[in-house]
Amino acid sequence: MCARQSCQKMNFKVFIASFCLVVMAKSENAFQFRQERSLASEKDFTRGVNSTALISVSIQLRFTDFTNENVIPAVNITAANGTTAFQFLQQAAQQNPCYLSQYITYPNLGHYITTICCVAQNTTSNFYWFVYINNALSPVGVDGLIPNNGDILRFEYRFINSTDGNHTETSAAKSPKVGKQDSMQMISVSVKLTFTNYPNPNVQPPEQVIAANGTTAFEFLQLASQLNPCYLFNYTQFSFGRYITTICCIEENKATQFYWFIYLNGIPSPVGADLLKPKNGDTLTFEYQMSTNTDHSTSAPTPRSATPRRATPRSGTPIINPKPTGKGQQMPAASLNVFISMAIGILAQKF
Repeated sequence: MCARQSCQKMNFKVFIASFCLVVMAKSENAFQFRQERSLASEKDFTRGVNSTALISVSIQLRFTDFTNENVIPAVNITAANGTTAFQFLQQAAQQNPCYLSQYITYPNLGHYITTICCVAQNTTSNFYWFVYINNALSPVGVDGLIPNNGDILRFEYRFINSTDGNHTETSAAKSPKVGKQDSMQMISVSVKLTFTNYPNPNVQPPEQVIAANGTTAFEFLQLASQLNPCYLFNYTQFSFGRYITTICCIEENKATQFYWFIYLNGIPSPVGADLLKPKNGDTLTFEYQMSTNTDHSTSAPTPRSATPRRATPRSGTPIINPKPTGKGQQMPAASLNVFISMAIGILAQKF
């Protein structure tokens, strides 16, 4: 009888142990299956995100009414496939302020570009902005034009002959003026623009300006603007002289304390633009920078383009927060195994 009871107890222990081992194996397999399915889903999601191809497009400006039509350097933009010409222009403006634009939005038609680099369309002279893709005139507007990888997207300011309906490639190039051309000695000065609120402050190359000795900094800036539209500027007239408020459509901003400052050979000018007279070989710099002074009481209204955002081109690939990896994922199965082992021990003691 005792032998029979001992045998029954032994068989029950074996049954319990076998049952627990089966439960442990199934729970481990189930957890591994969930883990593998989760990892597979994450990989599939990642593959779906990365399938958005990135393309590189060269953005250019051309001014047919300037002696050097391609004076503004091109900007290479990397963006998601499907980015429109209008969006490429906006991203280029985040790298170079000369690409800042103004436009009119028409219902059901989209954006119509009227101004780039402070150069606005002129209905009197019949100069307008046109869009070219790989040197061919775009058949659609900036919202319908979607460049491909390696394309050249050009925005061109040129004359249009509207009398016969044809687009005549007529250039009305300006001849840069050269100071007071008399018996006075001519000097050469490098005129620079620096934008400290841009990723590359010296994105715009300097202009070498030749003028008569005695030409002021204000006059040098005027001459530079005839060579490069990015040097176009605005100012306020005071009794003590002219005060520069805007260059390249970037206007002083009281809210951010950004103003235009003048440097001669890297040294802040002690006088204004009308009194500063650079010498031959000098470097005249107009720098847009933050000021700690609060004496800028005379400033013009600040446009929206005064404080462009830093360049943040879309990559098309959102950041994925990876799930924790390593031993932390094995904790549920390990805890279950410990629990089952404890149950086996308790049952074994009772029987």
